[in-house]
Amino acid sequence: MMIKPLFTAFLWLILSSAVLQANEPKPKYLEALDKSYRSGDWILQCDSSRICRIIGVVEKSGDESEMRAIVTISRGIEKNAKHYVRFAFIDDYGFVLPPPDEHARLYSRGQPKMPPPILLQLGAAEGDPAYPQYRVPSDQGWRIISAFRRWPGVVLRTRAAFLSHLPKGNLGKLLRKMDELQPALSSVLSADEQSKWMKEYNYIFVRVPPVKGLPTPDDVLLSCDTQTHVNSNEGWQLDQKTILWIAHCPGRARTFLQRRQMDPAVAMDEYGTLIDADVTDTKGVKRLVHDASFDSAVSILEMTIAKKGRWDCGIRLQYGYTKQGEFGVKEDRRMPICRQIPSAYWPLAWAPTSWRLQE
Repeated sequence: MMIKPLFTAFLWLILSSAVLQANEPKPKYLEALDKSYRSGDWILQCDSSRICRIIGVVEKSGDESEMRAIVTISRGIEKNAKHYVRFAFIDDYGFVLPPPDEHARLYSRGQPKMPPPILLQLGAAEGDPAYPQYRVPSDQGWRIISAFRRWPGVVLRTRAAFLSHLPKGNLGKLLRKMDELQPALSSVLSADEQSKWMKEYNYIFVRVPPVKGLPTPDDVLLSCDTQTHVNSNEGWQLDQKTILWIAHCPGRARTFLQRRQMDPAVAMDEYGTLIDADVTDTKGVKRLVHDASFDSAVSILEMTIAKKGRWDCGIRLQYGYTKQGEFGVKEDRRMPICRQIPSAYWPLAWAPTSWRLQE
């Protein structure tokens, strides 16, 4: 079962029970589960299925030749579930790098007596080929977690060369918090709360073509302000009655919906006034969207809410348009610290039970 999404997308379009309950106070346990927790370079974030991940990455070093490792520690919700450790590798600018050779080891820093190094054994690449992760064997994973907990500092190197500083912080504190956030569900939510807040979300997203034969409305072209035209704009035919317009403005993006007012058989250009399609969270707070785009290959609308003007941190949302005429949240990723890492590696906060494109 999945927790209801934090972001309800286009509030007037998704007239579902989840939205009708959007302003109801969340149970305290779910509020705690939705938050991120930080210690040093480590971030703990649990997702909508109650799987928790701790992600660590160091700041940019300023040395273009130095790699950075993104370390992810995850665990399922089963009792006594194993921890899994995965590595990904990027440079100072956030570009993905191949993994180090088979001689790389984790070494301690800051101890009078150096403990034995730990050989880094990596499995085959997993996940998106453009943003791969490499899992270490489960028996070695706990040794690495123990090293991060006990050693004052950890570096990755071969016998001949330094490769990367590794994350520092109170990892033990976050592992204990992970335990707190993954109890038996019946011990933290009543049966009524479970039926209200824990749902199955199985989406079928329709393929959405670009708008053809219709001019872009003046209100879209002048939506940045009343005098300046947009940098560029997009139009997408969500269904026979609805168009999504995206206006790219300096420093932000505007999104609008336009609904047909007449029967589809009558004049194609008879559309109503634009509706400002704000992103609204479940507390009813509208969020300023800094970037928006539609990927026609997978029919996914992506929106970025930058943090303090920084594009390497904040919130990245992905939506698909469903057969029911709604936007469904496909992915909600959040990065509370700015570390110049690709958003594909940001901590996952929400994803549906399943999703697929309509055949």
